[in-house]
Amino acid sequence: MQINLPILSHAVLVTELEGSYFNLFLQKYIKNIVCNAKVDNSFCDTCLYCVKVNTNTYFDLIVVDGGKQIISKNQIIEIQNKFLTTGLEHCNQKIYVLKQIENTYPQGINALLKFLEDPPRNTYAILTTRNEQTVPLTIRSRCQHFFLKKINFDWSTIITNNNLKKTDIKILQNLYWTIDEAIEAISDKSFFELSEIGSKLLKAKKSLSEVSFLFEKFKKLSYLQIRRLLKFIIKNLKISCWGKLVNLSNDIGLNPIRSSIFWQIIQEIEKCKRHE
Repeated sequence: MQINLPILSHAVLVTELEGSYFNLFLQKYIKNIVCNAKVDNSFCDTCLYCVKVNTNTYFDLIVVDGGKQIISKNQIIEIQNKFLTTGLEHCNQKIYVLKQIENTYPQGINALLKFLEDPPRNTYAILTTRNEQTVPLTIRSRCQHFFLKKINFDWSTIITNNNLKKTDIKILQNLYWTIDEAIEAISDKSFFELSEIGSKLLKAKKSLSEVSFLFEKFKKLSYLQIRRLLKFIIKNLKISCWGKLVNLSNDIGLNPIRSSIFWQIIQEIEKCKRHE
């Protein structure tokens, strides 16, 4: 699968466009950094360090995912402290990845800024975002910019290995921004759970026991999963029913009470079904 790579830089800001595949890009970019047997200025894919990257055993790599938890100052400081010393790998190329850098506390941004201004020798930063305009200008101005485009991903193996239908792939593409997220959701089974909850919520008539079952499931969802569930529901309702549900999705960042969200979803679906 062909992906163009940016010129190596001490810091690159990767904007993940919808339908892109960051992990594939990341693997190739890191090999370009650590490879010690390059051919025509490109990684060889067979040397010790390329093999370590391919098998996820390259030790001087730290990944922090701001899509799952807001990145803190302490996490940035911890990376700095680890990379001030000589790396574990003999090539001494140290790499850190901060996913969705926009989800970083202000104190963390300040700590990162200092790290980008004066990086230790042989240290590379790879930052990602879904929208570079949400990244502080002070960070953007110190990075090379790269836009990771949508790819034509072959789902056939994943369909076969997980007993999926082609309609499942369409749902995945609607629910998840990147190929990476979709593959992870299949692997950890969260996609199947969201699909089940969403499909049952969309039923026109639900018994009290069904609603109770759904409520217990819903309470255990993260806010990110609730936002994806809302997206699933919205895609399966007519446009005239979207308004309140879209507002609910937009308010997820305020950490609303889950029970309140659940009953509003139930109410909006029932209202919509009555007018079908």
